[in-house]
Amino acid sequence: MRPFTSRFHLMILAAILAASACGRLHSPTEPLAPTPLAEGHWASTQMCLDITASSATIGAGCGTGSMPRPLVNAQGTFSVDGTFNESIGPPPQTPTMTPAHFTGSIDGETLTLTITTTYRTFGPYKATLGSRIGCSPGCV
Repeated sequence: MRPFTSRFHLMILAAILAASACGRLHSPTEPLAPTPLAEGHWASTQMCLDITASSATIGAGCGTGSMPRPLVNAQGTFSVDGTFNESIGPPPQTPTMTPAHFTGSIDGETLTLTITTTYRTFGPYKATLGSRIGCSPGCV
């Protein structure tokens, strides 16, 4: 029986080492590394968000904005600073982008986004990855 036990333990040890080499073992106390928000076109009738490898452009309500590509944490949420410009009234000679804070969450292929500026909070807006809805030109 002893040789069987040794082989059995050796097989278990080999399986553990193979799994850890593939990154399949994860400490329950170690946080998962954030992952970039999926590239592509996220849209709804309320807003659109176009994600590239390094940045994002937003069209929501009567405004437009930009931010770095968000990193989504293990809980499926993100928080990033960027800029946003609400376009209400006659257009200014040179649009001024206002500092903004973007917070969001991901549930499958649905994104929920809230935009907060010094003056106002916009949203929450919902959008779907791969939507064929285009970005609206904003308010006229």
